[in-house]
Amino acid sequence: MMWLGIVFHVSLLHMSSNQRPLFWYDPQTSATADLLVGFIHCFRMPVFFILSGFFVAMLLHEKGLAGMLQNRFKRIALPFAVFWLLLAPLTLVSILLYLHIAHDGQWGIDLGLLPKGTENNSVDTIHLWFLWMLMGFYLLTACVVKILPRMAWLQAKWWGTLLRWWVVHPLAPLLLAIPLTFTDASSPMGILETNTSFFPPLNQWIHYGIFYLWGIALYIHYPTALQLLANRYRSYFVASLITFCLYLGLAIAQIQAPESGSYATVWLAALYNLSAWLMCLTWIGCFIGYFNRQTPVLSYLAQSSYWVYLIHFPVTIVMGAAYYRWTAAAEIKIAVNVLATTLLCLFSYRFMVRNTFISVFLNGKKYAD
Repeated sequence: MMWLGIVFHVSLLHMSSNQRPLFWYDPQTSATADLLVGFIHCFRMPVFFILSGFFVAMLLHEKGLAGMLQNRFKRIALPFAVFWLLLAPLTLVSILLYLHIAHDGQWGIDLGLLPKGTENNSVDTIHLWFLWMLMGFYLLTACVVKILPRMAWLQAKWWGTLLRWWVVHPLAPLLLAIPLTFTDASSPMGILETNTSFFPPLNQWIHYGIFYLWGIALYIHYPTALQLLANRYRSYFVASLITFCLYLGLAIAQIQAPESGSYATVWLAALYNLSAWLMCLTWIGCFIGYFNRQTPVLSYLAQSSYWVYLIHFPVTIVMGAAYYRWTAAAEIKIAVNVLATTLLCLFSYRFMVRNTFISVFLNGKKYAD
């Protein structure tokens, strides 16, 4: 999933939609880039929040509250603090280089090329917003655990039954998509826009908080739930494709005739979030069924994924600037950027991280060659 972040951020540069989330983009655009962005965004970050909830519940069970907080401080809070200080200025420089290439055709830095309003609002969490929100969820989890003995209703039998239904019932994705529909219905095309500021809006906290909570519930019922997901992932996969195609059809109709659809964004949000849940369950079930055995390649990719997540974003921007004037098709430029960024990230991981203190800082240990 971490590696899909490279494809996602490269595709952002080549979107043809007027709803581009970036103010720097390549002259070669394609609907393929829009499709990649919409498809990957549908499940990538939700899966991360589900896994985060799952593992925080596991840490609570194995290490207790203090142990969980200590572990998350070392693996999430400290890396965020250190790498944000390094990557925030580096990302800004990368964007300025890109804008200068786009404007003058040569490398350079000019703050005047930033769009009006952005020069004073450039301090945010950048692509590390995921870690920032996780820290908030961890603190909230700690507060709930601390006061849990006083909240008798959470220990009631019906609450456990409800959590189990959320996790194991085949129709649970329909119910889980409902609150997300309300959080996203006001967003363009029914897709929640990611706010990377240090104060994300409430609907973003609710949206990803539901996935995080579901991950906790998954751990509570994981022996049964994981097996059920492994058995059902093919059905979920077919259902997710059907739902996503219905979303695409409605989205195209909305783009062509934006005034014709009553409550169109509500239906768009419902279909998109139903697709998100079905895709999440598909991916989790598929990995349980097929990738539950360690292999050297998968282990290496997993061990390098945190480093790749941290550094890939400014690399995709600089790579995009390097071939900005290249007139090849957008699909070719996307493939070249993805390949170049991947190789550079892997190369830097191998020689700068894997056997060094950085690996200890991020993953808790060094890895052998």
